[in-house]
Amino acid sequence: MRWTDGERLILKELYLEGRPLKTIGERLGKTRNQVSCQAYWFGLRRRHTLYTSFTPELSPTLAYVVGVLKGDGSVTKQKKGTYYIHLCTSEEKFAKSFSNSLKELGFRAKTKKWGTYYYAYTCSLPFGKWYWSLNESELEQLVSNEEQAREFIRGFYESEGLVWSLPKSRLFIAMWNKRLDLLEFIGKVMLRKGFRFSFTEDKRTGVKRLSVLGGSAESRRFLEWIKPCIKNIERVK
Repeated sequence: MRWTDGERLILKELYLEGRPLKTIGERLGKTRNQVSCQAYWFGLRRRHTLYTSFTPELSPTLAYVVGVLKGDGSVTKQKKGTYYIHLCTSEEKFAKSFSNSLKELGFRAKTKKWGTYYYAYTCSLPFGKWYWSLNESELEQLVSNEEQAREFIRGFYESEGLVWSLPKSRLFIAMWNKRLDLLEFIGKVMLRKGFRFSFTEDKRTGVKRLSVLGGSAESRRFLEWIKPCIKNIERVK
Protein backbone atom coordinates (compact mmCIF):
# COMPACT_ATOMS: atom_id res chain seq x y z
CA MET A 1 0.00 0.00 0.00
CA ARG A 2 1.37 3.39 -1.05
CA TRP A 3 2.23 5.95 1.59
CA THR A 4 0.45 9.28 1.41
CA ASP A 5 2.26 12.58 1.80
CA GLY A 6 0.47 13.06 5.12
CA GLU A 7 1.69 9.69 6.41
CA ARG A 8 5.25 10.50 5.37
CA LEU A 9 5.11 13.79 7.28
CA ILE A 10 3.87 12.03 10.42
CA LEU A 11 6.54 9.36 9.98
CA LYS A 12 9.28 11.99 9.70
CA GLU A 13 8.08 13.88 12.77
CA LEU A 14 7.75 10.81 15.00
CA TYR A 15 10.88 9.09 13.71
CA LEU A 16 13.12 12.08 14.35
CA GLU A 17 11.60 12.48 17.81
CA GLY A 18 12.96 9.03 18.56
CA ARG A 19 9.58 7.29 18.93
CA PRO A 20 9.74 3.46 18.84
CA LEU A 21 8.95 1.89 15.45
CA LYS A 22 6.08 -0.06 17.00
CA THR A 23 4.49 3.14 18.30
CA ILE A 24 4.83 4.84 14.91
CA GLY A 25 3.32 1.80 13.21
CA GLU A 26 0.33 1.78 15.56
CA ARG A 27 -0.24 5.49 14.86
CA LEU A 28 -0.15 4.97 11.08
CA GLY A 29 -1.69 1.51 10.84
CA LYS A 30 1.58 0.05 9.52
CA THR A 31 3.80 -2.84 10.57
CA ARG A 32 7.14 -2.25 12.28
CA ASN A 33 8.94 -3.48 9.13
CA GLN A 34 6.96 -1.13 6.87
CA VAL A 35 7.89 1.82 9.07
CA SER A 36 11.56 0.83 9.09
CA CYS A 37 11.74 0.37 5.31
CA GLN A 38 9.90 3.58 4.53
CA ALA A 39 12.15 5.54 6.89
CA TYR A 40 15.18 4.13 5.08
CA TRP A 41 13.90 4.99 1.60
CA PHE A 42 12.78 8.39 2.84
CA GLY A 43 16.37 9.05 3.93
CA LEU A 44 15.57 9.40 7.63
CA ARG A 45 18.29 8.77 10.20
CA ARG A 46 17.89 8.56 13.95
CA ARG A 47 19.43 11.35 15.99
CA HIS A 48 21.63 10.50 18.94
CA THR A 49 19.82 8.65 21.71
CA LEU A 50 19.99 11.74 23.90
CA TYR A 51 16.96 12.87 21.90
CA THR A 52 14.97 9.71 22.68
CA SER A 53 11.46 10.89 23.39
CA PHE A 54 9.97 10.34 26.82
CA THR A 55 6.61 11.42 28.14
CA PRO A 56 6.06 10.42 31.78
CA GLU A 57 2.85 8.38 31.99
CA LEU A 58 2.22 6.82 35.39
CA SER A 59 2.31 3.04 35.12
CA PRO A 60 3.53 -0.03 37.05
CA THR A 61 6.48 -0.30 34.65
CA LEU A 62 7.62 3.27 35.29
CA ALA A 63 7.19 2.73 39.04
CA TYR A 64 9.37 -0.39 38.87
CA VAL A 65 12.12 1.42 36.92
CA VAL A 66 12.16 4.31 39.40
CA GLY A 67 12.25 1.84 42.30
CA VAL A 68 15.35 0.20 40.81
CA LEU A 69 16.99 3.58 40.18
CA LYS A 70 16.39 4.65 43.77
CA GLY A 71 18.43 1.58 44.75
CA ASP A 72 21.31 0.09 42.77
CA GLY A 73 20.43 1.81 39.50
CA SER A 74 21.73 5.21 38.48
CA VAL A 75 20.96 8.16 36.21
CA THR A 76 24.08 10.17 35.43
CA LYS A 77 24.70 13.08 33.08
CA GLN A 78 27.26 12.50 30.33
CA LYS A 79 29.63 14.94 28.60
CA LYS A 80 27.58 14.69 25.38
CA GLY A 81 24.63 16.14 27.27
CA THR A 82 22.53 13.01 27.57
CA TYR A 83 21.77 10.96 30.68
CA TYR A 84 23.00 7.41 31.17
CA ILE A 85 20.36 5.13 32.76
CA HIS A 86 22.19 2.14 34.13
CA LEU A 87 22.09 -0.91 36.37
CA CYS A 88 25.04 -3.14 37.29
CA THR A 89 24.23 -6.44 38.99
CA SER A 90 25.56 -9.97 39.42
CA GLU A 91 22.03 -11.28 38.76
CA GLU A 92 21.20 -11.88 35.09
CA LYS A 93 17.45 -12.12 35.80
CA PHE A 94 17.49 -8.71 37.46
CA ALA A 95 19.39 -7.08 34.60
CA LYS A 96 16.99 -8.50 32.02
CA SER A 97 13.96 -7.49 34.08
CA PHE A 98 15.20 -3.89 34.25
CA SER A 99 16.18 -3.84 30.56
CA ASN A 100 12.80 -5.22 29.46
CA SER A 101 11.03 -2.59 31.56
CA LEU A 102 13.06 0.16 29.89
CA LYS A 103 12.03 -1.25 26.51
CA GLU A 104 8.38 -1.20 27.58
CA LEU A 105 8.83 2.52 28.22
CA GLY A 106 10.07 2.94 24.64
CA PHE A 107 13.85 3.00 25.19
CA ARG A 108 16.40 1.06 23.17
CA ALA A 109 17.87 -0.67 26.17
CA LYS A 110 20.66 -3.23 26.06
CA THR A 111 21.98 -5.91 28.40
CA LYS A 112 25.61 -7.02 28.36
CA LYS A 113 27.85 -9.17 30.50
CA TRP A 114 31.31 -8.01 31.54
CA GLY A 115 33.17 -10.39 33.79
CA THR A 116 30.84 -11.60 36.50
CA TYR A 117 28.45 -8.64 36.19
CA TYR A 118 25.49 -7.84 33.97
CA TYR A 119 24.81 -4.31 32.74
CA ALA A 120 21.44 -3.02 31.59
CA TYR A 121 21.51 0.48 30.15
CA THR A 122 20.11 3.10 27.81
CA CYS A 123 20.42 6.87 27.27
CA SER A 124 17.80 9.60 27.32
CA LEU A 125 18.01 13.33 27.93
CA PRO A 126 14.25 13.80 28.56
CA PHE A 127 14.08 10.92 31.05
CA GLY A 128 17.15 12.13 32.92
CA LYS A 129 15.72 15.62 33.29
CA TRP A 130 12.38 14.21 34.46
CA TYR A 131 13.97 11.80 36.95
CA TRP A 132 16.15 14.41 38.62
CA SER A 133 13.24 16.85 38.85
CA LEU A 134 11.06 14.33 40.74
CA ASN A 135 9.88 15.71 44.06
CA GLU A 136 8.15 13.89 46.92
CA SER A 137 4.69 14.90 45.75
CA GLU A 138 5.31 13.47 42.27
CA LEU A 139 6.80 10.33 43.80
CA GLU A 140 3.62 9.97 45.86
CA GLN A 141 1.59 10.14 42.64
CA LEU A 142 3.80 7.48 41.07
CA VAL A 143 2.81 5.02 43.82
CA SER A 144 -0.77 6.24 44.16
CA ASN A 145 -2.42 2.88 43.40
CA GLU A 146 -1.64 -0.59 44.70
CA GLU A 147 -0.13 -2.02 41.50
CA GLN A 148 2.26 0.90 41.04
CA ALA A 149 3.15 0.86 44.73
CA ARG A 150 3.92 -2.86 44.58
CA GLU A 151 6.14 -2.47 41.51
CA PHE A 152 8.01 0.45 43.05
CA ILE A 153 8.72 -1.59 46.19
CA ARG A 154 9.69 -4.60 44.07
CA GLY A 155 12.24 -2.56 42.13
CA PHE A 156 13.75 -1.13 45.30
CA TYR A 157 13.80 -4.51 47.07
CA GLU A 158 15.48 -6.24 44.13
CA SER A 159 18.13 -3.51 44.31
CA GLU A 160 18.64 -3.01 48.03
CA GLY A 161 16.87 -5.88 49.78
CA LEU A 162 17.79 -9.32 51.02
CA VAL A 163 16.01 -12.36 52.43
CA TRP A 164 17.80 -14.95 54.50
CA SER A 165 16.99 -17.89 56.72
CA LEU A 166 17.52 -17.78 60.50
CA PRO A 167 17.66 -20.79 62.86
CA LYS A 168 14.44 -22.85 63.09
CA SER A 169 13.55 -21.99 59.47
CA ARG A 170 12.69 -18.39 60.28
CA LEU A 171 12.83 -15.85 57.45
CA PHE A 172 14.15 -12.30 57.75
CA ILE A 173 13.81 -9.47 55.21
CA ALA A 174 15.58 -6.13 55.21
CA MET A 175 16.46 -3.27 52.84
CA TRP A 176 19.43 -0.91 53.10
CA ASN A 177 20.19 2.63 51.96
CA LYS A 178 22.16 5.62 53.20
CA ARG A 179 19.11 7.88 52.89
CA LEU A 180 16.80 7.56 55.86
CA ASP A 181 14.16 9.72 54.15
CA LEU A 182 14.02 7.24 51.26
CA LEU A 183 13.62 4.27 53.60
CA GLU A 184 10.91 6.17 55.47
CA PHE A 185 9.10 6.70 52.17
CA ILE A 186 9.40 2.96 51.43
CA GLY A 187 8.00 2.25 54.89
CA LYS A 188 5.09 4.62 54.33
CA VAL A 189 4.13 2.76 51.16
CA MET A 190 4.43 -0.60 52.94
CA LEU A 191 2.12 0.60 55.73
CA ARG A 192 -0.75 0.63 53.25
CA LYS A 193 -0.51 -3.18 53.16
CA GLY A 194 -0.24 -3.41 56.93
CA PHE A 195 3.47 -4.23 57.16
CA ARG A 196 5.37 -3.21 60.28
CA PHE A 197 9.08 -2.39 60.27
CA SER A 198 11.94 -0.93 62.24
CA PHE A 199 14.93 1.26 61.39
CA THR A 200 18.52 0.76 62.51
CA GLU A 201 21.80 2.39 61.50
CA ASP A 202 25.36 1.16 61.12
CA LYS A 203 27.26 3.95 62.93
CA ARG A 204 30.48 3.03 61.18
CA THR A 205 29.19 3.31 57.59
CA GLY A 206 26.08 5.45 58.05
CA VAL A 207 23.97 2.89 56.17
CA LYS A 208 20.38 2.60 57.41
CA ARG A 209 18.34 -0.61 57.46
CA LEU A 210 14.60 -1.16 57.22
CA SER A 211 13.67 -4.55 58.71
CA VAL A 212 10.29 -6.19 58.15
CA LEU A 213 8.75 -7.20 61.47
CA GLY A 214 6.36 -10.04 62.19
CA GLY A 215 8.56 -13.08 61.68
CA SER A 216 8.42 -15.60 58.87
CA ALA A 217 4.71 -15.15 58.21
CA GLU A 218 5.10 -11.45 57.38
CA SER A 219 8.30 -12.07 55.40
CA ARG A 220 6.46 -14.61 53.26
CA ARG A 221 3.50 -12.25 52.86
CA PHE A 222 5.86 -9.51 51.70
CA LEU A 223 7.46 -11.77 49.08
CA GLU A 224 4.06 -13.02 47.91
CA TRP A 225 2.94 -9.40 47.53
CA ILE A 226 5.81 -8.06 45.42
CA LYS A 227 6.80 -11.34 43.64
CA PRO A 228 10.48 -10.42 43.07
CA CYS A 229 12.40 -12.02 40.20
CA ILE A 230 15.40 -12.47 42.55
CA LYS A 231 15.88 -12.67 46.33
CA ASN A 232 12.65 -14.64 46.54
CA ILE A 233 11.48 -17.56 48.63
CA GLU A 234 13.21 -20.03 46.29
CA ARG A 235 16.55 -18.51 47.31
CA VAL A 236 16.25 -19.69 50.91
CA LYS A 237 14.60 -23.08 50.38
